[in-house]
Amino acid sequence: MRFDTKRVMVIPFTAERMKQAIHDKEKLAESLHIHIPDDWPHPDLVEALPIVYEKTRLQSNEMVWNALAIDRETNSLIGDVGFKGGPDASGAVDIGYSIVPAYQGRGYATEIAQAAVDWVKRQPGVKQITAKCDMENKASVRVLEKSGFVQVGQDGIWLKWMWKKAKRNE
Repeated sequence: MRFDTKRVMVIPFTAERMKQAIHDKEKLAESLHIHIPDDWPHPDLVEALPIVYEKTRLQSNEMVWNALAIDRETNSLIGDVGFKGGPDASGAVDIGYSIVPAYQGRGYATEIAQAAVDWVKRQPGVKQITAKCDMENKASVRVLEKSGFVQVGQDGIWLKWMWKKAKRNE
């Protein structure tokens, strides 16, 4: 996954980069020539990263479905975005993203999520884009709404979303 937005470079989060993120963030920062904030990765990614790394490592010749977001102005890692390994058997991908606290509330998540949706719609085998977020996470709810998702259900505290073509007048 590689694309640029107005303010952000989104680069592949390869297996090698994941390994560095798990074991040596300084080495990752040095290899990319960027600043990595102390509060990255988000706790959810810390928990999932070993599993995602293993899956990505085993798919080394396939497309990378996860990415790092780097602010062009500050050359800092500001977050990540991904599709949890690519489409499942039905062609569905599930988007996930996070932005470090210092960059939250400035539209970065929406900018990255919208560009990621545009990117994934062009990928072979993708038929549906889904998402989920905690019902209390109002910022993420708004990001998904602005990115063309509609709420389609709820499972406990999780709201379930599906991407639909956004209205032009929004």
